[in-house]
This record gives sequence, structure tokens and C-alpha cells, in this order.
Amino acid sequence: MIEKTVDKKKICVLFCGGTISMARTPETGILEPAKTAEELLSLIPEVRKIVDLDIINLFNIPSSNMASLHWQQIARTVYDNYEKYDGFVITHGTDTMTNTGTALSFALGDKLNKPIVLTGSQAIPDVIGTDAKFNLVNAFRAAASDIAEVMICFGHYVLRANRSVKISESDYNAYKSPAFPPLSLIRPEIEWSHFARCKKNIDEKLELNNEFEKGIFSTSFSSGMTPNMIEALLNSHDLKGIVFESLGAGNVPESFLPIIKKAVSKGIPVVVTSPFLGGIVDMKGMDITGVTAVNAGAIPTGDMTDVASSIKLMWVLARINKMMAEGKANNADKIKLVKNMMQHNYIGEITHGTK
Repeated sequence: MIEKTVDKKKICVLFCGGTISMARTPETGILEPAKTAEELLSLIPEVRKIVDLDIINLFNIPSSNMASLHWQQIARTVYDNYEKYDGFVITHGTDTMTNTGTALSFALGDKLNKPIVLTGSQAIPDVIGTDAKFNLVNAFRAAASDIAEVMICFGHYVLRANRSVKISESDYNAYKSPAFPPLSLIRPEIEWSHFARCKKNIDEKLELNNEFEKGIFSTSFSSGMTPNMIEALLNSHDLKGIVFESLGAGNVPESFLPIIKKAVSKGIPVVVTSPFLGGIVDMKGMDITGVTAVNAGAIPTGDMTDVASSIKLMWVLARINKMMAEGKANNADKIKLVKNMMQHNYIGEITHGTK
């Protein structure tokens, strides 16, 4: 569908830093935070023709320093200001934009009825040919739309955040949604796909579930890794979950099967993702080691991205901890609960799930 002419919307800018807010220091040539949100928006005065703006400066940091506490703060800020605005634009660094976008989609849930748009840039704003201005303008166009999703607007695409992966450190189309179609193409008019979730006619009260369990260990099966290395982690009180990037459609080296069994017996969930963009981890594509891993207690994650699998596990464990604290679940049911919740489709993060 083609974007329609809309009344001037009120948009809140949450300024969180990233390359889009940086400059090179003359002495070292290293990128350091330089611009404020006000300075950044002065580059695109034309955007005020389509939206009214308010600015909230949250932090100005490289996205490599983003952690779950930052996700919580961003989600809480959206929640606290939700009724005041028609949409939100979040400036963010590119390295962990998919992490933050995915976390926000879980934290704000399926009752979200406004656009939340993350954007940034590959090049700093002050260089010739920068993508900063292009991305910012289009982020505001997306935020003024009738789409109700957490999105990444970057280059020539708008993508569902929890389906996105970063594919390039330099290309201006830095992100891809390998297992789900783009929500829109950026052209003179934004062409929204029928896959994009439109605003509902009736607002439901937004719910905030922005707790994320720490202690998730993610790794791939490299040739030099041994089961003993993982077994040593099982004795750590900090370890709360493991995400294995499989060797195919869920296949796992046979030598690691005892580790999976031991982790599960200790109440530590083990999930298995695909290393391939758009790959699906399910029983149909597995060889005998993959099937045995599932039988040992490993949880396949369908066509979720590796980022979504890790962050969803953090979110699921936090919810289960809350359920147990309230007496609504017990430790004996923990692994079964994790499996059911990981394979449930909450906000369009997985195709092969239930909703």
C-alpha cells in the first residue's frame, strides 16, 4: 500500500547516540560523541513540515555499550510518554540496533498501537555523502505513518526490528530481514507491505514488560571449542541460559550432547539457532545429532534470528522468574515453560510458532 497524506503528527525523538551523533577528533581521528539531538535535527529542518517534534536526550553512547539497562530505560520512556505522541524516533548506533529494537518489541508487546522507529547512520553527519540525513528524514516519515510496529528504518528499507540482522559495516543498506519481507521500500512515497501491522481502530492499554534476565551465553560450535569449556560454565551461578548456533538446521556435535543434558538437568535452558540468514531450526532439517539434541532438551528456535533468540530467552526467563516469585510456576516446570514460550509467537518474531 502507498503512504497517504496525513495530518501533522507529534513525534518524540529519543536520543541515544551512535555514529549518527559522532565526529572524528582532530588529534586522534577516533570517533567520539559530538552532536546533541538539537544539533542533529538542525541538519533536517524540512522534517518539521511533516511533524511536530519534542526531544528527550537519554544518553549519547556508542551502541557497543548498550546493555539491558539501556533497553529498560528506553522502553520505560516510551511507556511513560506513550499517550502524548503519535510516534517515536530513536537514534541509535548500528552495531546493536537490532538488539535494542528486538528488546523493545518484547518489552512493549502486541498492544503497541503506534510506530516506534530506530535509525542511525553508517557515516558521521559531517562527511560528504553521509546517510545520516536520508535515514533521519525517512525515520520521521515512518514514525508519522499508520503502522504499529517497532521498526528499523535504514537505507532503502523499513524492517521489522525483531526480524532484522546487520549485514554490513559500510553499505548504506546495512540491515536485512532474511526470513521475513521488508515492511516497506523507501521511495518518493513509502510503499508499505501488507505484512506491516497497521494501527488498530481501538487502542488497548499498553503493557510494559521490560525485564531481561542476564547471564545468557551465546556461542557457535567452532572447531577449537571443547565440551569441557562449556561444562566449566555450568558451575557458574551467573549462567542462566545457553544459545548454541548450530552447524546447520539445528545439528549439534555429538560430543556436546552430554553438556546439553547436564545443563537442562540443572534448570539451565539450551536453545539452538541456525547460523544461516533465514535458516530454520526444526526437526525436519536436522540430522540424527540435531534430533538427539532436541531429545536431550535443547529448544529449536524456528526461523528467529540469533539476536531474537538470545534476547527472547532473556525476556522469557525474566517473566518466568516473576511467575515463580508470585507462586504461579515452580522450578520443576521451568524448562517446559521456557520451551513453550520460546516457540510461541508474541510479536511476529517467529513464523513457526503459535499465537
